Amino acid sequence: HVTETLSAGRNDLKSVFHDNAGVVTFDEETDVCFKAETHNSPSALDPYGGAITGIVGVNRDILGTGKGARPILNTNVLCFGELDTPPDAIPEGLMHPRRVLAGVHHGIVDGGNQSGIPTVAGAVLFDDSYVGKPLVFCGTAGVLPAQINGEASWIKHINPGHRVVMVGGRIGKDGIHGATFSSLALDESSPVSAVQIGDPITQRNMTDFLLEARDRGLYAGITDNGAGGLSSSLGEMAQYSGGVRIELDRCPLKYPGLAAWEILVSESQERMSLSVEPQHLDELLALARSRSVEATDIGEFTASGAVEITHAGRIVGRLDLSFLHDGCPRMQLRATWRPARPGVAPPGAPAGAAPAPRPAPPGATAGDPAPPGATATATLLALLAEPNIASKEVLVRQYDHEVQAGSVIKPFVGAASDAPSDGAVWRVRPHSNRGLTVTHGICPRYSDADTYNMAMCAVDEAYRAHIALGGDPDRAYALDNFCWPDPVQSAETPDGEYKLAQLVRACRGLADACLAYGLPLISGKDSMKNDARLAGRKVSVRPTLLVSLMGIIEDVTTARSTDFIAPGHLIYLVGETRGELGGTLFEKQYQRTVTGHATSTAAGPVAPARATGPDAAAPHLGAAPQVHPQTALPRYRALHAAITGGLVASCHDLSDGGLAVALAESCIGGRLGAEVDLTPVLEALAQPGAPERPGAAAPPPSPGTDVSPELRALFCETPSRFIVSVRPEHRASFEAALAPASTGPSSTASASSISPSTGPASSSPASTGSPTLLGQVTARKHITITAGARAILDLAVEEAVAAFGRLSQELA
Repeated sequence: HVTETLSAGRNDLKSVFHDNAGVVTFDEETDVCFKAETHNSPSALDPYGGAITGIVGVNRDILGTGKGARPILNTNVLCFGELDTPPDAIPEGLMHPRRVLAGVHHGIVDGGNQSGIPTVAGAVLFDDSYVGKPLVFCGTAGVLPAQINGEASWIKHINPGHRVVMVGGRIGKDGIHGATFSSLALDESSPVSAVQIGDPITQRNMTDFLLEARDRGLYAGITDNGAGGLSSSLGEMAQYSGGVRIELDRCPLKYPGLAAWEILVSESQERMSLSVEPQHLDELLALARSRSVEATDIGEFTASGAVEITHAGRIVGRLDLSFLHDGCPRMQLRATWRPARPGVAPPGAPAGAAPAPRPAPPGATAGDPAPPGATATATLLALLAEPNIASKEVLVRQYDHEVQAGSVIKPFVGAASDAPSDGAVWRVRPHSNRGLTVTHGICPRYSDADTYNMAMCAVDEAYRAHIALGGDPDRAYALDNFCWPDPVQSAETPDGEYKLAQLVRACRGLADACLAYGLPLISGKDSMKNDARLAGRKVSVRPTLLVSLMGIIEDVTTARSTDFIAPGHLIYLVGETRGELGGTLFEKQYQRTVTGHATSTAAGPVAPARATGPDAAAPHLGAAPQVHPQTALPRYRALHAAITGGLVASCHDLSDGGLAVALAESCIGGRLGAEVDLTPVLEALAQPGAPERPGAAAPPPSPGTDVSPELRALFCETPSRFIVSVRPEHRASFEAALAPASTGPSSTASASSISPSTGPASSSPASTGSPTLLGQVTARKHITITAGARAILDLAVEEAVAAFGRLSQELA
């Protein structure tokens, strides 16, 4: 409905929700496509095999889109259990998160690098709830000519009389029941043989062959062999022709002895299914032989109205297409919403044993009721070292992001190329400056309060990162990937109605945000059984939505990175600060300080045990962040105009850890300092906040958890905000460009009047969303934050570098 609504009056959406990936216009000569999927269950059983088949599998989705697209980039978003989880807290039968991380990482290295496809963007998250099933999101974008042999490239043909040709790897027992296994909770009976064996070299050869065959017009239709193998790919293609006959005894096998049903449903990798006109069959097979690719004629598309399966000269199966595609009735389920306070599991959630306490964060002691760290400086150091924020450079550097020579903004930026970027910018064609942005939004901790807000925040995070990179606000396209705990009410899932209500609210939040930002959803996927039941214990993931975004940037030379560029540049906060701390990483550090572990509402043993009464839970810090798109969108458009107009030197969106972390990351990138006066932000926080949106959950904080205004201003994660640096000579133009029409530009006092002791000479009210002048970039490599004459934070940039890089060194 979102995409249909937004498609009215526009012609850039070529093929959405009808193929293996969504296809949109890039320019007059070129289309692009994007797809992301998950390989969670395989990665839990066999981390290496699960990840590598996730990568090559989504590559085939691109190759099987339209007449065949060429994969140009990969993305990966990975969610693991906490790395410091005590070994005795891991349910028997599961691997420790460190082992899962190592296997998944090496699978990504081999899957992407050996395929010659760069990995340009992604994220790594850690949360107790992912100890049962990791979430492994694999994404790929592709490019295809707008026209191929005189016809739109996204159109494919599968007609009666066309031959069925299987191309690529041979069929084995690996991957049998892979689809059904992935749709169930993980338990002791989960078969390792359901995990496919990936071979990116074979797939690379097949890819080159298929693109050559495409351009020569040797096949009419194509799709990938993924979940369900031939049963799925040919069952889908048969809808176009009206039927198909599959001759299983003609299929090439890895070894003898497979039963007919095993040949049909095996998910052995590196295979594609083609629809080939009979007159082109011999030429196609000859080209395959010359390219050392196995291609086999295994049947015919028909108009019989059925999928007919033969083996050893006799019919062994026949299903009407109407039954195959429409024979399963829709489930009728009940959803019941009960607003939950952050950090407290909803009524009906099964209880579990609390994990063993972990060491307190730097600067704090377990049981200390103060926020993490005695000072803002210690808190910032703790957050920079928090695994969800800290650099994963030692891992990311092993993913090739330079192959194909299109990367403009890379995973790391700055003077030492070790500061995080907000996403990727990719040059699609070597002689054109038009490019793509690739960004992500994911914030599962916000689900504890309300999945509606979580979904809106995920959309906003991906969209504002696109804006921060210089992307066009009107040319962005999203994918939605849901990973949910079992939402079906049962004896094993007594809170299924609540989890289903969380899913409904997340869908509404996704829809509302995408409609507000004019962001069509072009593809997506869901995984609804992310639970593990082992040794009598159940572990469920936090409700998680990944929003992946592909956008257009008209001129890649205007792209902006996150690092401060030069001393004397002015530092602005763009966007209003409302001080929400619920579900933030500051709250996670706070909870670990007080209780030794972070709260999770996931059902199962990773959720903290509770005494009777809701107040016995770990402390929470009130409402989670909420998006206000009606004020954010005009700000995004104005900032985009300022970036393309050359008024912005650097831009970094505020997300995990809030203002202080973003400021530190920009200083790390430039190896420069910053002098900032927090006074205007504190004044804005002291004003009455914006009214809550109807239906939004905004519970008060736990008793005794007051957080100082300074810490709230520095570490809240209010969405839709940016840290921007501006050359002094552009001050007046920048402020005029960003000022709301009702207030006009702020005063244009000289940059020399800024000082840590007196604060900015002028600033627009932070509560209005006008650009707030906070201070300036300095050659002195210290991050200094004051409120008038009062010191709040003082940190040497090298200390920030060390804290940010600590995890990467540990993983080396």
